[in-house]
Amino acid sequence: MWSSPLFWILVAVLVFWSLGAYNRLVRLKAAAQAAGVHLRGLQKRCAQLPRDWVAAGPTPALPVSQGPGHAPQVHTETLLAASDLLDKALSPAKAPLPPQEPHASAQEASLVLQNAWADAMQAAAGSEWDVAAWQARWAELQALLVPAQRGYEEASQAYLGAIRQFPASVLARVVGFGPL
Repeated sequence: MWSSPLFWILVAVLVFWSLGAYNRLVRLKAAAQAAGVHLRGLQKRCAQLPRDWVAAGPTPALPVSQGPGHAPQVHTETLLAASDLLDKALSPAKAPLPPQEPHASAQEASLVLQNAWADAMQAAAGSEWDVAAWQARWAELQALLVPAQRGYEEASQAYLGAIRQFPASVLARVVGFGPL
């Protein structure tokens, strides 16, 4: 058996397949981690933009609505609180985002921030604040955020699919590949 060329051919095929599968898993994991870091960076920029807007504004706060007869306005503290909420959702994520629940709390905090931003822009539209430039910056970030989120989800799903697929799943378990 040890001297059989067929045995050694099978061993060589198994070794080369294992190396190829291992390299594929490493590439897929690195791609998912890089996409997660890119997404988190864009989300942090979204969280910083309201702070920059408030710091550049002519007044520290917009007045809160006084009732049904007044125009709907939001206090800048609400916008800053939404920004802090997104920061807090992103802060424990030092490691790559988990693919099973991709950025669930960050996604919720991002929606809160989007709503607060829209309210603040609507309230500031009639004031001396220069809203158009800030709305353009926000729209630019949102335009970058959507493909980054889609890219992260695709990369993490490709990685998870690879570690679940037999026979690579055996190699993934042996070598220690698991969810991000």
